[in-house]
Amino acid sequence: MRFLCDSNPQSPSSLFRLPFSFARLDFSQTPPAILPSSDKDFLTMGFSKENLPSPGRKGEKLYHAIYGFCKDGFYPLTRLVQFILCVSRHPPETLGEFFAFFKKFVSSNVFKNNFVEWINGEPGTYSGSDLKTALEQLYGSKTSHSSSSHTPANLFSLNDCEGPKGSGSSHPTCGKYLHPLTENAYNIFIDKFAETYLSWVCYRAKDFYSEFKAFYEEAEKKFSDCCSSGSCKIVECPCALPFIYSLGFTLNSPKTLNCVDNEGKSKHVGGGGKHVENDSKCTTKSCSQFLTQLGHVVNGDLFKNLLEEIDNFLWSIRFPFFLFVLAFWAFVISYFLYVQLYKLDLLHIDSHLHLSRSFKILPSTLFSDASSKLKDLSYFTL
Repeated sequence: MRFLCDSNPQSPSSLFRLPFSFARLDFSQTPPAILPSSDKDFLTMGFSKENLPSPGRKGEKLYHAIYGFCKDGFYPLTRLVQFILCVSRHPPETLGEFFAFFKKFVSSNVFKNNFVEWINGEPGTYSGSDLKTALEQLYGSKTSHSSSSHTPANLFSLNDCEGPKGSGSSHPTCGKYLHPLTENAYNIFIDKFAETYLSWVCYRAKDFYSEFKAFYEEAEKKFSDCCSSGSCKIVECPCALPFIYSLGFTLNSPKTLNCVDNEGKSKHVGGGGKHVENDSKCTTKSCSQFLTQLGHVVNGDLFKNLLEEIDNFLWSIRFPFFLFVLAFWAFVISYFLYVQLYKLDLLHIDSHLHLSRSFKILPSTLFSDASSKLKDLSYFTL
């Protein structure tokens, strides 16, 4: 990691440098196409113009430099974070972390194979398959958006759906809008921590929905102030990326959202020699389309169905305890009313000191007697 360290002593980031040096990385295993030999050197990180290298470098250079550490879920730095999160069992807190957890958890083998057993092993008569189905429907899958309608307003429609193709599509607002920054961090789930994952689902799902709803309401304000009626392209909007980044997201596929293939060619159907692929129509996604789809998800029934199933599951666990508490207080109140209206001798609760005289007067009569004073009353005067 030494070549990533700040070599400029005047840079504020030099205050955070470690007091020891790292060994130089072995670049012999790095493909030349990824990191050219001319760039295998310190990356000076200054904040003034004279500290910048000459000739200037683009952010792509930094991307290639850190590529080998955290490109995806199988690179060393990402794996380290995965193990730490797995062992520490740190619950998701931000909207991006909520999104990443629910997405990765639903697609994990632990969820597919053991989730129903976890729920059925809890007290109560609730069927775990109902809650599992609600979770699967909330995120969705590629098969749920395989038709031209694309009607399910699930999280998949905001994350990994390319959107319907063709002019006959009835729901063209799906797209690869959101990619949680912490998605690769939630890649490891083990059966031993089943109760932890189940508690996150049950007790944090409502927070997830509240955060998502607040995200939608704030996005409406942001985009209305930034671009007129949200008509600008979401990739080119100056407010879109900074706003979603502050909540833990980035654009999942800018090329797909902007209708550009890997070679930089436009995929719009039309004249001028533009690229045509399978006679399909690619629609450039705008901020208004993103808001529309976000509204479908927030105001849809999938979140409500999940919260309802969670309430049913928790109620099935608490119902026996509710009956016990209800019966206990019913007995206490009944007993209190009984002793106010009838002599306690009927229940054979007599005083051991005054067997012949105890409890011959109704308590209600004694307390209602005007000649009786509260200070003169005791257990043995009844």
